[in-house]
This record gives sequence, structure tokens and C-alpha cells, in this order.
Amino acid sequence: MKYFLIANSKTSDSEQTIQKIKNLDIRENYNFVFFNRFMKDLKNPFWLNFIKTNTKAQLLFASRTTTTAKEPNFYPDNKNRALWGLYGEHCICSEKYKLDQYFQKIFIFANGNAKDCYYNCPESIFKRSIHINNFNIINNTNMSNPSTGLLMYLLIRKYYPNSIIYLVGFEHKGLQDHKFDLEKIYFESQKLPRFF
Repeated sequence: MKYFLIANSKTSDSEQTIQKIKNLDIRENYNFVFFNRFMKDLKNPFWLNFIKTNTKAQLLFASRTTTTAKEPNFYPDNKNRALWGLYGEHCICSEKYKLDQYFQKIFIFANGNAKDCYYNCPESIFKRSIHINNFNIINNTNMSNPSTGLLMYLLIRKYYPNSIIYLVGFEHKGLQDHKFDLEKIYFESQKLPRFF
């Protein structure tokens, strides 16, 4: 199995990266993982077209709960947390996108019950999602708040240890809640095969 973890970054959106993806001889044992609000962050229309026209690879989606809202009414119903990519107009199952049908698996990383964090999503999305409520089961690093990308990497390593994992467009920067400098060092220590 091969896993391509597609970061929400300018590098993933670059013509160089997109050309590399176009040149891939995609096989049935290839898995492409998209994260959080990728519909907003990956602006090149190639990615949405890739998802909608894919006929061979497995498409996976990974999300996690947000941190506490820093302003009132930030999330629907004035809640203080939600799942990135599963609320608002950038929800994978919103009227604007309707992308949930293309994903074979949806992974939700949430410490504790995530049911109250689903917005704009039908009950069926919650029921078919794979929930990882205890990060300690997979997190063998010293980082207390790993990014969704690192959590997905750790999950694959634990349950599919013989898989090949490619990090696509990982720039190791983003929300200040995560220690991206430490994540960069961690990923470098893993000596992953280079996608480029």
C-alpha cells in the first residue's frame, strides 16, 4: 500500500507538485489523504477534479476538532469547537461541494466525543466516520497536540506498518497550536521516501 498525504499548502498547489501527481501511474493500492478544510486551502482546481474523477485510488479524509473559538459565534450555534472541514461552507458535504461521497473512509481525531462537533453534516457521516478519541493509542512522540497530518501518519504507521508513505507539500507550518518545528524534526528522523 502507498499513502500520499496531501498537505494544505502552497507547495501542494504548485505546478511542480501537480505535474508529479499527473505523471503518477495510479494503482488500486494507492491512497490519497486530504485534510481538514482542503477545499479552501488547495485553490488549484486540479485537486477537486482529481477527487471527482478518480477511479482507481482510495480517497481518505482526515479531520480533527478545532481549539476553543476565540470570538463569539465563530462556530454554528455559538459552540466553542467544531471539526475542521465538517462545518460551514467548506464542509466536505456542504451544498457547495458535496464531496463526502468520493471518500472511502473519513477519519476523525477528537479527544472525547466528537458528535457535538459535526455541523452541516448528515447523521450518516458521523456513523461512517472512524473515530480516534484517544491520541495516546497512536502518538508515540512527545508532542501533546500533533497536527492532523502527523496524527494520520502515526495511525498509518501503527496499523499498516509495511506501507510506503509520501508527504506531499508538507511545509511544517500552520496553526500556532502545533509545534511544527518539532514535527519537521520528527518527520526528518523517519527518513521517508521522497515524493520528488
